[in-house]
Amino acid sequence: MEWGTGVHSSELRSPSGVPTHRHPVRQRTHLREHLRVTCADGYEGTNLQNVTCHSTGNWSLQAGALQPVVGGPDLFCKKKDCGNISSPANGGLTCSGTRYQDSCRLTCEPGYKVADESGHVLHSLYNFRCMASGQWNKKPRCVPSDYCHLGLHDCHAEHGVCSLSGHQAFSCRCRVGTVGDGRHCERTSCPDFPVAEPENGFFSCSILTSSAADACQSPDSTEPEYEVVCVLHCDPGYDRLIYAEYSCGHGGNWSIPFNTNNPGTTPCLAVKCPDLSSPLNGSMTCDSGYEFRHPEACSFACDTGYELTPTSSSARHCKADATWSGSDAKCIGVRCPTLSSPMNGKMSCNSAILPSAFRHPETCNFTCHDGFGLSTGSNKISRTCQADGTWSESNAVCVCVASSDLFFVLDGSGSVGTGNFDAVKTFVANIVSTFIIGATATRVGVVQYSSSNTLEFNLGSHTSQTATVNAISAITYQNGGTLTGAAMDFARQHAAWRPSPIRRIMIVVTDGSSHDSVVAPSRALTADGVTVFAIGVSGYDSTQLLQITNNVPSRVFELTDFIGLSQNINQIVQALCNL
Repeated sequence: MEWGTGVHSSELRSPSGVPTHRHPVRQRTHLREHLRVTCADGYEGTNLQNVTCHSTGNWSLQAGALQPVVGGPDLFCKKKDCGNISSPANGGLTCSGTRYQDSCRLTCEPGYKVADESGHVLHSLYNFRCMASGQWNKKPRCVPSDYCHLGLHDCHAEHGVCSLSGHQAFSCRCRVGTVGDGRHCERTSCPDFPVAEPENGFFSCSILTSSAADACQSPDSTEPEYEVVCVLHCDPGYDRLIYAEYSCGHGGNWSIPFNTNNPGTTPCLAVKCPDLSSPLNGSMTCDSGYEFRHPEACSFACDTGYELTPTSSSARHCKADATWSGSDAKCIGVRCPTLSSPMNGKMSCNSAILPSAFRHPETCNFTCHDGFGLSTGSNKISRTCQADGTWSESNAVCVCVASSDLFFVLDGSGSVGTGNFDAVKTFVANIVSTFIIGATATRVGVVQYSSSNTLEFNLGSHTSQTATVNAISAITYQNGGTLTGAAMDFARQHAAWRPSPIRRIMIVVTDGSSHDSVVAPSRALTADGVTVFAIGVSGYDSTQLLQITNNVPSRVFELTDFIGLSQNINQIVQALCNL
């Protein structure tokens, strides 16, 4: 809004009902200035909406209708009028006016309560108000008092149900599950529950609460009704096949929709677990005929020669959650002692498990390398892991098949000592075990030497392996110096060699350097067709060892200690057998 210029006019106050902080009015104005008034909520304009400052210095209509007096009547805005509100039936209104911010209070006749046009009960001191819109906020109404909701009745306090039957009128009845006239009520008494609990089941009884809105009550009633209801349940691990609910009626009688104890009826059936089967190479036994229902138990056993794996369960139970306890049963063959390839031979097994598990009924086959044969005289030995956990047949031993005369020349000097000499005897016995000993097979002879020579036994003195090994074990350590050359010559002269084609073999075992020459004896032995092997232990002389063999390096074995005798026996035997 813009103002023109002109002479000053007298002061004009803000219109009544127009807040000055929302509708400012110029205090000193000029010629032809105009003012337009807008009214606040709840107010409406009068006929004086536009005012102009004239050349006389006066506002238009100042003389007469326009009275710019502070505190005077409304000039520009007036309160809206809601109109008269009619008094409802059974009540009267007391009002402060009919315009905005005026109110009316309703007083209802006895037996009635203050309410709105929808029948909702209001506070007895509720004010009906003329709103800023020019309309009353609610329309008054007097409704009958609800004696039931207000508790102004004499129905039974616990089991009575109050129902309105008219103005200031009500009736009483007893809730379902009780008997009486509504003012005096007692719980209905039914006889003992007539149905016995079925096998693997039980009944749970409770007072059922439900809404009792029916024809006898007001539609908005939520009073609880009661009756005893017994429902069939099944024990854990059983499924309910029949839903059975029995109620004690308000007449004191039980409803029996179904008798769970009728012959042939199974109200509760055990849950079923997944089917089980006998393990391979085993059997299964269940205590209820393989129906696999809770709480059935099944036990597992293995056939002869088989046993359950460590993770297998020997017994399993069908649990209440329809799963089996334990783990699957698996049978595996009993274990036999571990086998290994024989010296100078090999082993192959038909186990499905690699490496071999040596379990029943596994079979292992044994064969020997070239130049060797099984001690049994056969080409192959098959050993089977038996049901009792033992192997069939005896250990496979590969022996040199070529007939030979083996002559051992053993150092018994003082540097060897008793303990090491025993190791030498064990070594010789192990060598002997790899040959077939007999009068027409391989024969063995032994000379022990130091400063002197002793023929312990000659070739052919013992014609069995056992006798030969026993004779070796009986040799007594003699002590003394070391004269290897003399011992070799002594053995050459005393050995009972057989003629060709029987192989002649001499094995010299020494731990030190000889005090005499070994060259001439070695050459003499070679001339006699004897093959000489030299085994030096610990303090040997490598040059002298080579001389003992008549300078054949492949027949020399150098060992750091006497333990090496047993560790290198296979290599030495192969050299002796494969000449």
